Amino acid sequence: MAFHEYKEQEENNFNELGIKNNILGTLNLYRFLGNIFEVYLPQLFNVVVEMSKGSEEEDDTGTDQDKSPRVNFPV
Repeated sequence: MAFHEYKEQEENNFNELGIKNNILGTLNLYRFLGNIFEVYLPQLFNVVVEMSKGSEEEDDTGTDQDKSPRVNFPV
């Protein structure tokens, strides 16, 4: 094998290795993001639901957050 052929073969191997590393790096990034979403996304929904419920004290007193009485208008 001549030096010229050896050099071309080594360049091809280097390019293939670089492509493989790029693909593996991208896959690792997607795995990391998937793990983050898997752990924290359900908790985010729980937080939103809990925030939208309000407190039970508010419902029992019959007042809004600004502590003004509720007025029911006839329809």
